[in-house]
Amino acid sequence: MATVLSAPAKITNHLVAMIEKTISGQDALPNISDAERIFAELLTGLAAAQPGFPLAQLKTFVDQEFAQIKHVLHGISLLGQCPDSINAALICRGEKMSIAIMAGVLEARGHNVTVIDPVEKLLAVGHYLESTVDIAESTRRIAASRIPADHMVLMAGFTAGNEKGELVVLG
Repeated sequence: MATVLSAPAKITNHLVAMIEKTISGQDALPNISDAERIFAELLTGLAAAQPGFPLAQLKTFVDQEFAQIKHVLHGISLLGQCPDSINAALICRGEKMSIAIMAGVLEARGHNVTVIDPVEKLLAVGHYLESTVDIAESTRRIAASRIPADHMVLMAGFTAGNEKGELVVLG
């Protein structure tokens, strides 16, 4: 079974708002706090519902992701602008965190999980913020991965890689 995951509700909107507010010199902290709260509640809810859920490990992962987001936002505030490549890398962070969390749930339930790196396996053409997948090449790359038949496959939606191996978002 293969599953493509999105970010949790409202996360991508918060990430976009963080970038826009930071560029314009406004305070992005309310959006950061709301996004952190959404993930904290998701993690604690899953830990309560799923025995064996790796709460501490995933909390550390999410905290590191938000630390990196804040670091990049600081750089954006210094520049007063956000290059499209950085914008793309930021707005897909919600999907990245969703994948880690879902892998934790599935592994806690005893499933084997393979996570496909969309930047490596999905070739896209176009602009950093609006690309289209080359289905034939992407299918070839995924088939060459030789994923075991008993694995559940997870992949982030909204994300791919260009011919240079750079992250792009699909639009």
